[in-house]
Amino acid sequence: MIVPTPIVVDFEFKSTPGCTPYPHTMCAVELATGATHIYEGERLRGLAAPPFPLDYTLIAFAADAELSCYEMLGWPIPQHIIDIRIEHMMLDRNVSTVEHLGVNLEQALAYYGILHACSGTKKEMQKLGGRGEPYTEEERAQLTEYCLEDVRAEAKLYASLLPKLDESCFYRGDYMCVAANIQNRGMAFDVDTYNRIKKHASALKLLWIKKYDSDFEIYTPQGAFNTKQFTACLEKRGLLADWPKTPKAKQPSVKDDVLRDLATAHAGQGDIPKLVELFSTVNLLKNFSLLVGEDGRHRTSSFKAFESKTSRNQPEGSVFGRSKWVRGLLKPAPGRAVAYLDWSSMEVGVGAWLSQDPELLKAYASGDAHMHLAKASGMVPQDATKDAKLNTYPPEQFEQIKHTRGQFKTCDLAAMYGCTAYALIKKGLSPAMAKKTLSFHHSVYSVFWTWVEVQIEKANDLCEAVTVGGWRVRIDSESEGYNSRSVGNFFVQANSAEIQRLAAIMAYKRGLGLCAVIHDAFLLEAPIEDMQRQVDLTKKCMDEASAAILDGFVLGVDRWKPEAWITYPNRYETDIKQVQVFWAEIMSEIEKLEATTDVVPCEV
Repeated sequence: MIVPTPIVVDFEFKSTPGCTPYPHTMCAVELATGATHIYEGERLRGLAAPPFPLDYTLIAFAADAELSCYEMLGWPIPQHIIDIRIEHMMLDRNVSTVEHLGVNLEQALAYYGILHACSGTKKEMQKLGGRGEPYTEEERAQLTEYCLEDVRAEAKLYASLLPKLDESCFYRGDYMCVAANIQNRGMAFDVDTYNRIKKHASALKLLWIKKYDSDFEIYTPQGAFNTKQFTACLEKRGLLADWPKTPKAKQPSVKDDVLRDLATAHAGQGDIPKLVELFSTVNLLKNFSLLVGEDGRHRTSSFKAFESKTSRNQPEGSVFGRSKWVRGLLKPAPGRAVAYLDWSSMEVGVGAWLSQDPELLKAYASGDAHMHLAKASGMVPQDATKDAKLNTYPPEQFEQIKHTRGQFKTCDLAAMYGCTAYALIKKGLSPAMAKKTLSFHHSVYSVFWTWVEVQIEKANDLCEAVTVGGWRVRIDSESEGYNSRSVGNFFVQANSAEIQRLAAIMAYKRGLGLCAVIHDAFLLEAPIEDMQRQVDLTKKCMDEASAAILDGFVLGVDRWKPEAWITYPNRYETDIKQVQVFWAEIMSEIEKLEATTDVVPCEV
């Protein structure tokens, strides 16, 4: 593989949580000539462009950090980028028995037996670099040597990886431009409302407990969670048997991921959604904190591109990782608009096309694959719909229809991950419903499941699985912890990730205002007068990406029309009525708290 003029680059920059980087040191080495570049302070920030030859390749470990600095300096982005962290994670660490691929430079160097002169002082130097200027002459010299030593170590790591690289590494490098651009842009955020919630978080926590657990069956009057009381509460309501349990103690679980699954499986049904929202909100209010920069925009603490074995992002600290009502803090400024564009049942569409299952393709074409499966099971009427405007059934029956669809949705999505009936039970379905929905999925979409089995056999024989875009996972069917379901899950999930990645790169190269990449969606922000153009182009990128990966098959895209946009003074609002009510209640309670000088005590 030909790599044009490889140059290893490393920056040191002031790092304030929630803020964009402020570069103060750059070291680089041209690998072909050995030429070394060292720039510091105003001399660095005075450069209009990097002092490198034209048509060079940026080599970096976690290149989004370097590319963020490029953006802040106003430098042109290099045409070719290789992120040796991403390539090392994929080529050396991505095996089917591993869930998360995160790795730091020390770990990557150790894998190849490469010594790092600054390893003993790395944390100290990272802290010094993140502090920012001014520096003493001694500190400046230490930082420069540390930065230069990182470059030398990264050059050795690149040399070790080079024989394994192929052209797809440049494509993954392009995605790190997207990561840097999104992190620098941040998300439109209502700082005033955020500060009001944060100020009253402890009081709100206790008020919420009194409101939704008025008899203190779950929490103590001081706000402390009591496992024994909660277990008794579930048993009293007949919910204990089906409630997911912790692996070791076998106690009812209240982990965030468990609560999200329960909320999905039981949307709008009885006590479970209320309990879920109670736990989620109380847990959130214990330490209500989101990163907000000096510019008043929300940012994740880490983008974490390619962190899963299927190459999905695993961002930390995002508003989209919290209870859904918190998304109400996303609010465009005057003259701005935000749109949330998501693919319609993305995994279902990808699985349908890759497997060429005629029934699954028909389900996807129906516009509501989850309702299609529910209808195929005979558990809802053939003319059932989730749309309240088109519904012809009495309210109580309509709620039951939506509930049944929700359970099939849980199965539909989880089945694409190769889940078992036990996994569906953990997601909140009753044992009977878990078995029933999964059985229907396997029987109705038999062609898909046969295709999955064939892919698993091929992957086992080849000892790897590879996406259209070149992302790969190593497979050893005889290794400890091997799980064929995990291998089967790879093909739909990893190719879905490829589609999203390609669409994001296209949008970035067209200068569109992406400010978040969610699991199967983008958050886009633009001036109102330019919103139609940017939304149309973003949808075009999404269409073109799916067509490119799926041989011309175009996945549907939702919420791109103007009525779905969020414009000032409106804020992000989900279409879940319960969440809308919840946000209104939070705001109402804050207004009451602000109207009195009394402070509600709460023990955390």
